[in-house]
Amino acid sequence: MFLYIYFREEIHNTKKELEAEEDSLRKNEQQVVALENQKKLLEVEKQQLMKTWQQLDDQRIDYLNQLQNIKLKLAAAEDLMRESQMKISNIEEQQQAQNILLDNLKTTCQQLENDLTMKGDECEDLRTRKEEYTKELQEAERAQQQAEQLLNQLKQQERELTNQKAQAEREEQAALVQLNNAKYEARIAEERVTQAKNKLQQAENELKNCSSFKFWIISIGEDAKREKQDAVNRARHDLEQAEQKLETKQRNLSDQEQKHTAAKNKTLDLTSQLKQKTQDRMEQDRKLTSKINDVAICKSKVENITTQYRNATSERRQLQIEKKNSESKMEDVRAKIVTLNSELEKHKQDFTKYEAQKKELSDETQMIDRTIKNHQRTMTDHQDLITSNQKNLATATNDLKQKQTIVELSKQKVQSLKQSIRDKENTEKSKVREIANEESLLEASKKNVQELKEEITAKRDLLDTNKHQYAANNAELTRIDNNIKDLQEEKNTCELDQQNTRQELDKQNILYKQKQATIQQQMNKIKTLQTKLSLLEAQDKKLNNQIQDLQEKLRRKDTEIEQKENEIERIQNKIHDLRVHQEHTRKIMTDTQKNIDTVNTNIKQNYNAMMASEETCDKLKENIKKSVENMQNHEGVRNDTFRKILQYGETLRNIKTNYHDVYFKVQQKTNTILEYDFQARPDVWNRLQQSRISNNRNPQYQTQQKQRYE
Repeated sequence: MFLYIYFREEIHNTKKELEAEEDSLRKNEQQVVALENQKKLLEVEKQQLMKTWQQLDDQRIDYLNQLQNIKLKLAAAEDLMRESQMKISNIEEQQQAQNILLDNLKTTCQQLENDLTMKGDECEDLRTRKEEYTKELQEAERAQQQAEQLLNQLKQQERELTNQKAQAEREEQAALVQLNNAKYEARIAEERVTQAKNKLQQAENELKNCSSFKFWIISIGEDAKREKQDAVNRARHDLEQAEQKLETKQRNLSDQEQKHTAAKNKTLDLTSQLKQKTQDRMEQDRKLTSKINDVAICKSKVENITTQYRNATSERRQLQIEKKNSESKMEDVRAKIVTLNSELEKHKQDFTKYEAQKKELSDETQMIDRTIKNHQRTMTDHQDLITSNQKNLATATNDLKQKQTIVELSKQKVQSLKQSIRDKENTEKSKVREIANEESLLEASKKNVQELKEEITAKRDLLDTNKHQYAANNAELTRIDNNIKDLQEEKNTCELDQQNTRQELDKQNILYKQKQATIQQQMNKIKTLQTKLSLLEAQDKKLNNQIQDLQEKLRRKDTEIEQKENEIERIQNKIHDLRVHQEHTRKIMTDTQKNIDTVNTNIKQNYNAMMASEETCDKLKENIKKSVENMQNHEGVRNDTFRKILQYGETLRNIKTNYHDVYFKVQQKTNTILEYDFQARPDVWNRLQQSRISNNRNPQYQTQQKQRYE
């Protein structure tokens, strides 16, 4: 029962608290409605102010755009003015450069005219000299041909004289043999005459010593005397025959001596003629060499003068082409100067027009600036109204939120109290039912009081437990109330922070608007810069086109340079091949010179051998002359010696013939090689000829050559 009373008092107190909370809730709700109405009015005012602000901002943006457009036009006009000024400056510079170029071209053209006149005179002089050198070359070639013909004739005559000399020597040898035979036969005939005389003398002496006498009819010694007389007659007859033979042999000897003398004189005459012909041939050979050198010199002169004439003609044509090009360039420069004058006049007119546009746009810009300043002041005043409205709206919003929070807390508290009342009523009902049940149980169980007492004791214990639980619940409720108070204080602190944050947010909004205006200005500047960028891109595109044209010209120049480099490389390769061919030709010339030296050495050796053979032959002739006296008793030796003489003579003739043939063949081969090499490399032979001429003019070199061949 006590518990029931306790619950009833607690429920009553809770209901009073609930009524107080409901009254407070109604008041707060009325305040919330008033604050919401105030907030709506402030929001409507804010929307109206923002709409007006937006209109003012749009108008400001229009003014700014108009100002920006005018500034863009002004910048474009200034750019066009600068561009026109730059074009005027460039055209004036181009005019100055073209005038300088025109003066230079006039000077160049006059110089080319003078050079062309001089080059024409030089070409005429070179042509005259070329004709003279050509005539000299023809005369030198004719002289060379005549010298070659004369040399061939002298060689032919030399060969004929050599053959005639050999034939004369053979005839001389044959005459000498016949002379020796005639002398031998004459000596034999003289010996036979002497023998016949001796025999006749002996026969006559015997005949004188022989005596005969006649005795009667018988003649004693008559037969012997007659035989002696016959012997004398025979001896006389033999002597007469021997004298006749001796006379015949002497006449034959005289004839043979005359023949030998004639053959010897003929040989000597032919030898002198051969020596003279050899000297004439060598002299003619030297003359031919001189003529060949003269021809080579004349050819070199003709080639040099031809090259000079060709180069001079080419230079003259080049000068004519350069003169035509200079005249064409002068015409182009004059036309370009006229074009530049017209362009300069046009750009000056454009500059005047752009300057007038700039002045008009500057005036419009100043007027728009004044309008924007006035509009900016209007927007500043309107911004103050918006700021005041935002402050009032923020205050109303904060108050509304506080009241709404209080209302929500009150509603929650009311709901909590209602729930607590319902719980307590339910608990009360439960306790009443429990008491009723307990009373019924008490009435039903009077028989077992002890059990009831125990149960009452248990219930009391349970009640004590419930009291303890109630006390704990009250402590928990007190703690919750304290927490609610702390949370309320924290809420108030947060609301103050929120209010400060809102004020800061408003400031940030203002800064945001200012930043947005700055951004808009920056966007306008960006648009201006984009416009300038478009102009610069157009200029860049124009410059790119010019750069592409220049790159195309540069590429063509690179192609031409590459072609020139390839041509230079081909020329260098050709020069290298010519140098290799020159080295090969030099090697061939060196080998040829070695072969010539070898042939000269062989010729010299053959000549020495021939001279040694001639000396041997002379010695043999002397030995033969010495041996002729002893030839009577040395017939076999004479025949062997005569045979050796014939062999030596034949060997000598063969040596001479071979010497001349070999020398003639070697000379022909040398001339062929030299002619082929001269045709292959005339410039090398020209240098060699010039070097030979300089060496021939050098006495020391001539002395060395004489010592070499001696």
